[in-house]
Amino acid sequence: MTFSGIITASTLVGLPAGNGSTFPSTARRVRTALDRLGIPTHEVQVNGGVARAVDPVDLHRITRLALAQRNAGIAPEDAPSPDLWVRFSEASPKIQAHARRLFEAVSIVDRAVSEGRSIAKGIEAAMAKTKQSEATVSRAWKAVRDVPRADWLPTLMPAYKPGGERAEVSEEAMSFFLGLLKDASARYLTLPLGPNPV
Repeated sequence: MTFSGIITASTLVGLPAGNGSTFPSTARRVRTALDRLGIPTHEVQVNGGVARAVDPVDLHRITRLALAQRNAGIAPEDAPSPDLWVRFSEASPKIQAHARRLFEAVSIVDRAVSEGRSIAKGIEAAMAKTKQSEATVSRAWKAVRDVPRADWLPTLMPAYKPGGERAEVSEEAMSFFLGLLKDASARYLTLPLGPNPV
């Protein structure tokens, strides 16, 4: 199980370890493998007990990828795109959660269509169940309709790109702006308190 960014050892059972091997088939052996690989572990409270867990950033990239696919119900035989899934596994939890909400909606539309209902009826059902707008569900459906189902989840991630390069500000310009702020705050502090005169 995953708990706020921490992954318990039992969750790693059977996943690739990233060094050409696979994690063992029991949680106890996974803990031994984590020690052998030098991956730091932490004790976390789980269901009234204590479990050993790892931070996802300490795992090999291949392990994080396989974990993301397993959590989405994608098997290796589904032939998912490694590039898309690597991007998904490295995305922030907020971006992953956004994609999961859209995935839930398009899955409802897909189920409706496979049952013989129209796309419009499927979109209505998805809107009712997920509380998302018609435009959002329609955009998500259009984004995945020509994509293999195994790649729907990473396809629905927003095309977020961090900001560009930071702008350089000269010392002279910085002094000018700081002076303006200082003058403005001094004027503000000298304003009379109380009701404004009419």
